[in-house]
Amino acid sequence: MIYNAVTETPDAVEENGEAVRLYQNLWTAKSEEEYIELYGYATGIYENAYSCDDLMKVIEQFSEAADPQSFKELTEASDVESVKKRIFAN
Repeated sequence: MIYNAVTETPDAVEENGEAVRLYQNLWTAKSEEEYIELYGYATGIYENAYSCDDLMKVIEQFSEAADPQSFKELTEASDVESVKKRIFAN
């Protein structure tokens, strides 16, 4: 959102003249092994939860299709299963 704003393309993250409201899920590990896996996704040890390609799709400088809805969809797809689906789709 900040990048879109400082590059003078705030329309990619604004609805009705205001910044979109974003929600993300919290991850909870139930074991040490699961913690290690989740930590890897959160810190980029394996792949990151949001790849460079994911982010470029919501930055108007890189994608004319960037809009508030796609930004919200990417951000809100932050549950572990959605992250794994994005990572392993590549």
